Amino acid sequence: ERGYRLREIPELILTKNIYGLDIDDRAAQLAGFALMMKAREDDRRIFQRVQEGEIELNILSLQSTDKLDIPKHWKALDLEENQQQGSTGGLFDFSDEFIEPTGIYKEYYELLQVLKSAFLQAKTLGSLIQIENKHLANLVALKELLQAKQEGSDPAAKQAAIELLPVINQAIILAQRYSSVCANPPYVGSKYQNHELKKYLKDNFKGYEKDLFSAFIARNLQLAVHGGQLGFMTPFVWMFISSYEGLRTKLINDEVISTLIQLEYSGFDGATVPICTFTLTKGHIDNYKGSYIRLSDFKGSGGVNLSNCL
Repeated sequence: ERGYRLREIPELILTKNIYGLDIDDRAAQLAGFALMMKAREDDRRIFQRVQEGEIELNILSLQSTDKLDIPKHWKALDLEENQQQGSTGGLFDFSDEFIEPTGIYKEYYELLQVLKSAFLQAKTLGSLIQIENKHLANLVALKELLQAKQEGSDPAAKQAAIELLPVINQAIILAQRYSSVCANPPYVGSKYQNHELKKYLKDNFKGYEKDLFSAFIARNLQLAVHGGQLGFMTPFVWMFISSYEGLRTKLINDEVISTLIQLEYSGFDGATVPICTFTLTKGHIDNYKGSYIRLSDFKGSGGVNLSNCL
């Protein structure tokens, strides 16, 4: 309808419309593979184009920064060209002294330090990690510089860029804002949370720390633009239990619960979990009339004619 050729559409969707993060490497790989198989239905050369580097998926597994040495990597990148190469005899006689960056490079260096700290617990905290939107422009600019170093001839700079680019890419995804956000967030009550996760939730998601899915709802609202659409599948306990009163108040007063379906236990085959699925619109709309369906009278995972439940 917009004039694009059918072959172009999968690439545009994969590179400009779909972003995803997981803490599990294999889960991210499987999600990327599923998208690639779908894209191949309309573009049979898409596997080859990915291998050739023409297409880069935005489906990533979050990586920890615990092994990164930012001053060492920065020196290896030599973005300001401080490593003066004079005579041939002194070509590799670099000083161990760290030269403080200046101007925009100082901002880039400080940003790398921020990311180092933010992603130390990446495999535990996942996309609960908050990267401020104000960093987005510098992240994109720094990514371009690192990509140039990756393609360059300096082996030290090339290796530093290879190690830093995954961190930049995941930071860009978390710094962006989206028109649509969907999630089946993890369900982990406070008594099952480890010390690091429990402390992070108390420090950053106070009032939503009762269960991990509650914090993810709050976090995903941060990732959405005003008027954005969000979709979730979570336990339905947040609708009834007093410890989720803060979440209920926020969703009712600050946002819009546009649709909601409450399933009974065992609504999905093989999973005995009290589940609801719902969509939100970010930003309150007065007198909005949503669509809400209660399926408590229908037990198990058998088919249901929703028209009988309205």
